[in-house]
Amino acid sequence: MILNIDEFEIQVYLKKIYNFRLVVKPDGNIYVSAPLYADVAEISEFVVKRLDWLKKTVEKINVPQKKSESQIADGKKVFIFGKERILNFVSAEKNGYELTDENFNVYSKNNVAEKIYENSLKIILTEKINYYLQKYKIGTGMECSSFTVKKMTSRWGSCNVKTHKMSFAIDLVMMPEFCLDYVVLHELCHTKVPNHGANFKMLLFTYKPEWKSVKEFMNKNRNLYI
Repeated sequence: MILNIDEFEIQVYLKKIYNFRLVVKPDGNIYVSAPLYADVAEISEFVVKRLDWLKKTVEKINVPQKKSESQIADGKKVFIFGKERILNFVSAEKNGYELTDENFNVYSKNNVAEKIYENSLKIILTEKINYYLQKYKIGTGMECSSFTVKKMTSRWGSCNVKTHKMSFAIDLVMMPEFCLDYVVLHELCHTKVPNHGANFKMLLFTYKPEWKSVKEFMNKNRNLYI
């Protein structure tokens, strides 16, 4: 069973035990072991009470979410879908952005360049997510009801298995595009299979035989792009 609480996707195991246990693995995966009699409400309450601890623990494992001013300053190198570009903040009458082969130009008025930059990333990523959702809707019949793009500390994405609402990490916009392709498919597969068991992996393999190598690439190379 999988629970989606806050921005976290949590794998739940019911066992012959008396106490609840919350664990964050070195790879960022989150697990809860709970007694066989525990219901969803009890498990959720257990996790919610420990959200502060969970967030702090996950932050220690993952690359810090917030970028310092120097990291997003004018003239810095940034990645957009794996391609390196120079970030240029340009004073203009209207807010907006422009992607060229070599540059990411952010146009802003009233000295709000950094905000426009963050909004631009969200727009760029949202457009691509829509593309891949449509691609897999046509190719597999799987679809989501809606999605959001936001900062996520422990996942590239998440899916509510009941409502099929999804969330995607804003950092995906910096990874090579084939990574986004995989994450969208991964979350869509959860509309059919709620856990990460054999049936889930078989479904992933059906539509993306190379999914394991993509996942491994993302885990090993995240720091190169973000």
